[in-house]
Amino acid sequence: MDRVTVSDAASHLEELVSRAEAGEDVEIVVNGRVAARLTAPRHRLMAPTDPQPVDWAAIAAASATMTRQPDSAGDFFRRLRDDAAY
Repeated sequence: MDRVTVSDAASHLEELVSRAEAGEDVEIVVNGRVAARLTAPRHRLMAPTDPQPVDWAAIAAASATMTRQPDSAGDFFRRLRDDAAY
C-alpha cells in the first residue's frame, strides 16, 4: 500500500484513481496521519459467482429456534425512537 501526502494526491489524482481501479490501495496522509484511503469498489475486486440456491429448510430450522417477539419490528423501533431521551 502506497502513502501520499494530500498535496501530492491533489497533483496526481487521476493517476491515483487509476491505481485504485487496478486494485492497489493508496492512503492519503495529512500531517503524518492517514486521512483517507483510495480502493477499488468491492464488486470490482470480487470474482463473479453464480448465486447459490436458498436453503429454505435451514432457514426454517433456524427461525423455529428463535423466540417470537411480541411487537412487530416497526413497533419495536418506533418505541425505541419515542422513548429515547435526547
